[in-house]
Amino acid sequence: HSYPTRRSSELRQTDYLSRTIDDFRNFFRPDKEKEEVNLEEVMNEAVQIIGKSLEHNAVTLSVRDENGYRVKTYSRELLQVFINLLKNAKEALVDKREKDRHIDVVISDDINNVITTVCDNGGGIDEEIIDKIFDPYFTTKDEKSGTGLGLYMSKTIVEKHLNGTIEVYNTKEGACFKVIIPLAEKQPHES
Repeated sequence: HSYPTRRSSELRQTDYLSRTIDDFRNFFRPDKEKEEVNLEEVMNEAVQIIGKSLEHNAVTLSVRDENGYRVKTYSRELLQVFINLLKNAKEALVDKREKDRHIDVVISDDINNVITTVCDNGGGIDEEIIDKIFDPYFTTKDEKSGTGLGLYMSKTIVEKHLNGTIEVYNTKEGACFKVIIPLAEKQPHES
């Protein structure tokens, strides 16, 4: 009986899409409230939404939470950013690697911030274009599959709405994106 699971994942996708549309409606509302969240929970929600797509493409994902704080932020917007980074990493892996495709997520903190790093082993981003990837309409994909707005939107959300920063760099394995969200009010995890 694989039918119910397929149905539930389709429902989850539909539910997510309708919520996403609501999220975008709320995107520019000045009166919305920040919520106190644990970033691992937001990342896990992103993984639930995009997880099937990772499985279908034989991408292994690991999420490690080494951070002890909750953050007051707009969690739905952060969710959009996380989904986008996972989706981009998956696409890079599918393009560039036949097998052993990995995405590693680490959530850590320093004195002032919670830092989420999303790394893939897809060989990295060409150094000639790495400075342009957050520009609007810049895309390495063909016309039909990429608008070039995903990373631009992610950067806009992180910088303008979440008062954070987003950075990209290459390692010897692949590309890493680092999302840095300030710990405006430190809230230790409930143990």
